[in-house]
Order: sequence, then C-alpha cells, then structure tokens
Amino acid sequence: MRLKLIQDFVNNNTIENLKEYNKFLIEKLKDASIQNNRVSTYMIAVVILYLFFKESTIKDVDLSFIKIEKFVIIAQLTPPLFSLLFLYYLLLNAHRAEMIQFSRILTYELYPNSLESKSSVVYREANTFARLIQPYSFWLETTKWDIDGKATTGDAILRLPVLLIVLSPLIFIIYILKILYFEYCDLTLSKYTFIFSIWVTIYTIYNLWRLLYQNYKWTQEV
Repeated sequence: MRLKLIQDFVNNNTIENLKEYNKFLIEKLKDASIQNNRVSTYMIAVVILYLFFKESTIKDVDLSFIKIEKFVIIAQLTPPLFSLLFLYYLLLNAHRAEMIQFSRILTYELYPNSLESKSSVVYREANTFARLIQPYSFWLETTKWDIDGKATTGDAILRLPVLLIVLSPLIFIIYILKILYFEYCDLTLSKYTFIFSIWVTIYTIYNLWRLLYQNYKWTQEV
C-alpha cells in the first residue's frame, strides 16, 4: 500500500515538484543524520559513565550542586534514561529509512536507469545512484550487498559483528535492569524506575517488530 501511495504521488506531480521534494528529503536526511550521531554519542556517554561509576572505588561524588551517594542513584536513573534514548534512536532511524527509500524511488523516477529495476533501487544499496547523493550511513555501507545484490556465506559471517553492534543497546538495557532488580529493587525509586524501564523496553521491541513487519509487507509490493 505504501509503494502505491508513493507511485500515486509521483504520477500526480510535475518533474519540477518532484525534484524540489527530493531536494527537501536530502536536506532533511542530513538533519536526521546529525540527530542520529548526537543520540548515539549520548548513548555511548551513558554507557561509559555507568561502567565508570560501577567500577569506581569512589564512594561519594560531590558536584557542589548535587551529591551522588555511591552507585545507587546511577543504577536507578540509567535504565529509564538509556531506554528512552534507545527508543528515540530506533524511531529516528526508522524515519530515516523511510525517507531514504522514498528518495531512492524519486531518484529512480527522475533519472531512470535501464540496468536497474525498481526493487533493486529500493532494497539494494550497493548499485543505486540515489545512495551516492544521500548522507553517509555507517549501517547502509556495512550491510550493502555486492553489485548483483547477493550475499555469500562469507559476507554474512563477516557482518556478524555489525549485528552485535545493533543489538548492543538492548543487551546493555537487560544488563542494567538485572543489576537494578537484584541489587536495588528494595528501594521505592528503584521499583518505579524498573517498571518504567521495562515498559519502555517492551514498547521499543514492539516498535522494532512492527517496523520489520511493515518492511516485509512492503517487499511483497515491489
């Protein structure tokens, strides 16, 4: 259904309008890439600070305006903070993926290439001209297939570390929730933050599954 809507949009607009809209998409993709890098930096900083305070021998940290006693506050506040950052990161990248696919189709319609089919334009990142004018994406560059769109067993094995990187935020959430539950759940604030973090994480996994399912349904339209 989504592909039909995009095709209807293309058919009912002039070449000039499509070029202008595609230009707007590219600019918006640049902004989304900046936001993506910023959120990624925040997530990495949270992980580093959490592990630092967990392994540190410092009992109290006095920041003049707040005094952090031991590791309790860090253990209580990190799960909800990180789970919200991960949810935002997931939704942002889902939005980026939708814009990228739309931009690829527009580029294909504006500058058709007889050697490419529409399905290859949407789903094969290696040989589409649209990819060259879009902002750099680490994920797309590391997961693109060969020129014929096929992946060998060696390709799949070499890209396993990329999958671990993608799953690492979820693994970290499980790790910090485990510590919060078994070591600090007797505290009232810990109970609230644990429940809230579990809810956000479940909602994030639900959105991830929904996005994957929608993308699968879209592949059936191409």
